[in-house]
Amino acid sequence: MNKVNQIITDKIIEQLQVGKIPWKKAWAGGEAPKNIISKKNYRGVNALILGFSEFKSPYWMTFNQATQLKGIIKKGSKSTKVIFWQLTNYNTPDQASDEQQEKTGLLLKYYNVFNLEQVDGIEAPNKSTHEFTPIEEAEKIVNSFTDKPEIEHIGNEACYLGSTDTLRMPNKNDFFSDEEYYSILFHELIHSTGVKKRLGRFEAEGYNHTFGSEDYSKEELIAEMGASFLCAMSGITQPVIKNQAAYIKNWLRALEN
Repeated sequence: MNKVNQIITDKIIEQLQVGKIPWKKAWAGGEAPKNIISKKNYRGVNALILGFSEFKSPYWMTFNQATQLKGIIKKGSKSTKVIFWQLTNYNTPDQASDEQQEKTGLLLKYYNVFNLEQVDGIEAPNKSTHEFTPIEEAEKIVNSFTDKPEIEHIGNEACYLGSTDTLRMPNKNDFFSDEEYYSILFHELIHSTGVKKRLGRFEAEGYNHTFGSEDYSKEELIAEMGASFLCAMSGITQPVIKNQAAYIKNWLRALEN
């Protein structure tokens, strides 16, 4: 189990070092990893191991399952290990009788799985997405931002890129709700005000951009509190308010430490 624990620890640290908060995701790219044949979600440590991958598809399979579905693993693809506990019977000497005694125990097995994006010839199962409907008051706020950064709806990450003054968002229909889309959009727009040509927060002498630093933690609080205010102005409260509170609590704890 120590090896398994280390895998999880390394994955979590890796994500935190690049500034991701794994437990805060409001769009379908965060769908739980699942087996493509059984459609069952992976559980326990396997859910964490696969959930931290760089792939957008939630579907995984073994080599044999890929072959069963007439798929071909792409050249150079590296598998990801998952674990499986299996009940097994084994014999052990009985010191009292000097005979073999049958016992039952757990056997730890490792399996190699591939993400659907690593396989050719297999179509992704139909994914239901919500139909995005613009919220009028929220749109007014976004449109009133003069000289706002270019907003791209591409990929599976929400982030502001100061080097190009670009804001990237997942597709609008990938979000679980319209309210969550605007909450994330507002958060990133607030970040964009920190550059020199706007409010210049990032230009302060000695500003530390390192993840987890006091300046970084304060900036996350600024962005999420700002998003909370803009959501309130747009008439958005549920379902985002609990997530916003959890996010703010996280960064307050970082500052306290």
